[in-house]
This record gives sequence, C-alpha cells and structure tokens, in this order.
Amino acid sequence: MSIEKPDNFLTVQPQIGKQIAWRMRATLKFLNNENLQGPFLDIGTWSQATDILAQKFGEQIDSTGETDFNFSVTAPQKSYKTIFCFEVIEHLMNPLTFMHELHNLLADDGMLALSTPTRKPAVEKVHFTEYTKRSLYFLFAEAGFQTVKYQVGHAFPWWWHFTGVRPLYRLFFHHYHFYLLEKASPDRVSER
Repeated sequence: MSIEKPDNFLTVQPQIGKQIAWRMRATLKFLNNENLQGPFLDIGTWSQATDILAQKFGEQIDSTGETDFNFSVTAPQKSYKTIFCFEVIEHLMNPLTFMHELHNLLADDGMLALSTPTRKPAVEKVHFTEYTKRSLYFLFAEAGFQTVKYQVGHAFPWWWHFTGVRPLYRLFFHHYHFYLLEKASPDRVSER
C-alpha cells in the first residue's frame, strides 16, 4: 500500500517539514551503525520521514494505512524485517495492543526502531500519555520485546531552543527516547 505524498508537502507547513527533518536526523544518527534490512514498514501514512528512510536504506518503505492503532495495525505484507515507529505510541490510549500488533508484524529476526518523547512536567495536548524509561521497559517486556539499544537525547539543533518560549521549554524538558527492539527470546518471555 503506497501512500501518495502531496506535491506541496514542504510549502503547506514548511516549519513542520524542518522539524521532521531535524528529528529524523537525530533518529538516523541513533541507527547509523545498525544493519537494518528490508522489507521495511513505517507506521503511519506517508510523511516526509518516509522519504528520508527510503533514501537512507535505498529501498521502498511500506506505510500502514490510516487506521486506529488502538485496535489494529494493517500493513501490505504479513511480516517485516524492520519496522519504524517514530512518535506514535504517545498518541494512543491502548499502547499494549498496538505493541502486540507490531510484535505480530515483525519477523522473528527483525528489529523495531521506535522513538517517543520523554515524559515532561506538562503533557502536550496532542499526547495521550508520555513515558519514562521505566514505563517503556515494562510496556515493551509485556508485549514480548527486549531492548537492543537505547538512547535519550535532543532532536532539535541547539540554536532553535532560543527562538521562543516553547522552544526554550523544550531545551529543558523535551527529550526523545530512541529504541532499537527485538523480539524477546523464549527463555526471557517465560521469566515474566
């Protein structure tokens, strides 16, 4: 299922386009030395991030259709070696069901690359919930995943934080969790 991108995607909201590019730069830096293999799935409809991923990995990136991820995830194929899930789970009321759906779509030897904002003193209006490292650990373990690599960090350039009040707030409170996950081995699942 290929989602057509609009011709004017950078002129409709050019600032959003820059922010996506900055976040993707931070994400790709995190994934830089990883040997991720296709087929690839990007969770969500087409975005600028999808094109950046396709350029980086030199392959077609499938996208999920518009759906309510609280209940199911539909994809063009039944299995993927790499699934990208960037800034999705904070918008969901039912993240465990969502993570189980990703587990079902991920090949046994596949990798899930995921990012989400860290928990802040005030949750943003568009986020249903934000997570601590500990709460994500329990969510991932319950869904049958184990962490291969983890990093927390900023996604925006340092100078951007001095362009207004909200960007300055983000300097202190808005960081991102970057995760590379794999399916937990059967012996680790039985330990839970």
